[in-house]
Amino acid sequence: MSRFDDYATKYSCIHMRRENGILEMRFHTDNGPLRWGLGPHGELPDAFSDVARDRDNRVVILTGTGDEWSGVRATPGQSAISPGLTSNAFDRVHWEGRALLMNLLNIEVPVISAINGPAWRHGEIPLLSDIVLASDTAAFQDSAHFPNGLVPGDGMHIVMPLLLGMNPGTVGDFHRASIDRLPALAAVEAVNLTARWSNCTAYWGALTAAAADAHPGRLKRIQLYGMQLATAARLP
Repeated sequence: MSRFDDYATKYSCIHMRRENGILEMRFHTDNGPLRWGLGPHGELPDAFSDVARDRDNRVVILTGTGDEWSGVRATPGQSAISPGLTSNAFDRVHWEGRALLMNLLNIEVPVISAINGPAWRHGEIPLLSDIVLASDTAAFQDSAHFPNGLVPGDGMHIVMPLLLGMNPGTVGDFHRASIDRLPALAAVEAVNLTARWSNCTAYWGALTAAAADAHPGRLKRIQLYGMQLATAARLP
């Protein structure tokens, strides 16, 4: 198990605060919009692991800083990949990328993303949340891979086709164009809630009251157990 006091200020790209069991993780670079690089790529897997192993967390809120969730946006003629990256460095990035998603999914309490603006990089993180709240300026793009000569990855190659359908999702993976808020979030209406950004303050208050009455993690674990039992029942 982990303790909040041990990891609250451990990560340079995440500002954390917790009230009544509700943990807010605000991603940033120098207190501005998050700019992806090897730093955040290495910190987020460990941070999600710490959060998942802290049983005092009842609800987790993921959000960005300023007018963007994450960047940078893909633009013609610019590369997000450092020249001369070694095979060892690529191996590290691949390992961290898998740990990032698995550790996020291992958080067994409700995860809410408050998307404050465009998610140009690693948009799969907010879209994999249990509940998605998005501003009117939210947009999504995989700026790290195909525009830089790489195969789409980091979960975007799975999340976008699942949410948008195979063909539109593939276009999003293999094109520099961004996908705006409405078509992306309409695809997750069965499991996620979209709301105007102005509702977030009221939503925080409602969560505080709910978390004081019951531990939401138990409900999520019960749901996971039920899905496992249903899957097992369909096996021959």
